[in-house]
Amino acid sequence: GKFMTLVATNVAARGLDINDVQLIIQCEPPKDVEAYIHRSGRTGRAGNTGVAVMLYDPRRSNISKIEKESGVKFEHVSAPQANDIAKAVGREAAEMINQVSDSVIPAFKSAAEELLKNSGLSEVDLLAKALAKAVGYTEIKKRSLLTSMENYVTLLLENGRPIFTPTFAYKILRRFLPEEKVEAVKGLTITADGSGVVFDVPAEDLDAYLAGKENSSEVSLEVLKALPRLQQRDQSRGGRFGDGGGRGGRSGGGRNSRYSQVIGFRTVVVEVVATGVGKDGETYFLFNMGSITA
Repeated sequence: GKFMTLVATNVAARGLDINDVQLIIQCEPPKDVEAYIHRSGRTGRAGNTGVAVMLYDPRRSNISKIEKESGVKFEHVSAPQANDIAKAVGREAAEMINQVSDSVIPAFKSAAEELLKNSGLSEVDLLAKALAKAVGYTEIKKRSLLTSMENYVTLLLENGRPIFTPTFAYKILRRFLPEEKVEAVKGLTITADGSGVVFDVPAEDLDAYLAGKENSSEVSLEVLKALPRLQQRDQSRGGRFGDGGGRGGRSGGGRNSRYSQVIGFRTVVVEVVATGVGKDGETYFLFNMGSITA
């Protein structure tokens, strides 16, 4: 394959000592901080540097607890959108084209000329479609940032004052939206600093939501290109929302903090709410996250 990959359990992560591991990908946060330290510690050893990526659901994980108790400052990165992934594989497709021998041109030239003549597209547009097809793309389906649902868009609602509960957020929405639009909202989640809420709406109804907010001068509603930090469910309190580490990056100090400095790894945590984001599913997603954060 293109990359040498090892799938390891927590036990293996404790015992393995492999040189030059450049990237660690944790598919979900571990249940305890010690397991996180051992997993991430497989990279950045012996004076080298590395990247430790951890995928997590920003609404349901204990990521802030791990960040605080490990003493490691996390860098939060939103999951890539379909266009981001397509651009990455598009560059690979271009490299593949450059590797094709000129000897094939005569055999395909007449078909190319006929296509250019009859398609009505420019040379660049036709080549772009050919590159897309070369890596398996026939269309790009947009997904929401929050729930990864197809044909949904993620919005941020702010009201000029803190929003403490989802119930209060729904009351705000009902001030300027008809009930059927409020009922169509998916995945409503409070931001880590409590200044607003994010939620998904059907893309086909986006204009109706944006127009509706004009009926309330106190409300701000915008389409998001990247997720803000979100509150996380505090499992110790029966699933209620905690503060989510909204002012994250606080160092816990102590033994774990010194340990992270010694091994020299950089931690990147990636917000994920669903798998299968890429054209080829999770595999492409993981690869592109490694490329983006390295």
